Amino acid sequence: MRLFAGQGRIRTPFWLFSLLIAIALGIAGCGGASGTGSTTTPTPTATPTTPPTEVPTTAPSSTVTVPPNTVLVRIINFKFLPSAVTIKKGMKVLWLNTADTDHTATSLSGDPASFDGPVGASGGTFTFTFTVAGTYNYHCAIHPSMLATITVTS
Repeated sequence: MRLFAGQGRIRTPFWLFSLLIAIALGIAGCGGASGTGSTTTPTPTATPTTPPTEVPTTAPSSTVTVPPNTVLVRIINFKFLPSAVTIKKGMKVLWLNTADTDHTATSLSGDPASFDGPVGASGGTFTFTFTVAGTYNYHCAIHPSMLATITVTS
């Protein structure tokens, strides 16, 4: 049985030949770089890294050296951070204002001992030595909604 007219050989229909050419051209046109037809893969380069350093929170004056037996409490915006601190009797707390407005660190009535430190503007500090064990609830006298706690153990 002969499917196509010819001299004893099977001839490929023109539409099939055209379809194969179109597919080959479509595949050749997909992907790859334009121009020369060759592709290059970029070689990754090493990015130098530097060790972490202490970075001031808002301004250069916000960096402070914390002495031994001292805990640092930062005032950031309108919060004492950390808001809860536990220390041993005889240790100090150093408050550092990194905000753009004045603040205080003021004990509330009923605390084992009282303190009222004008921390001041950005970069200002206040230090208090806790010699009496107990729980100290304190706030900023200028912004009374700023609350925090220091627990002093024996």
